[in-house]
Amino acid sequence: MINSSVEKAYDAGATDFISKPLQWPILKNRVRYMLRSARAFDELRRSQAAVIAARGKSGGGEPGQDPKIPGQYEPRIAHPPERGNPVLDP
Repeated sequence: MINSSVEKAYDAGATDFISKPLQWPILKNRVRYMLRSARAFDELRRSQAAVIAARGKSGGGEPGQDPKIPGQYEPRIAHPPERGNPVLDP
């Protein structure tokens, strides 16, 4: 059963919830998943930055677009959600 405080936490941006008493095998795997997700997201950001830098050096952009025309190609880098471990940083 989800109580109102948990629902409020999800509405405020929480992405996970664990109830007491803790089940250590579940907690261990959730933390492992969070760390793996953070590493994958960091790698994605590095990859996006490398692509943007390479396009800048080559003067290229999207195929069929003129990189000299401002606003025609706006690269976007994904930004990570706020860091913090909901288990270790309550």
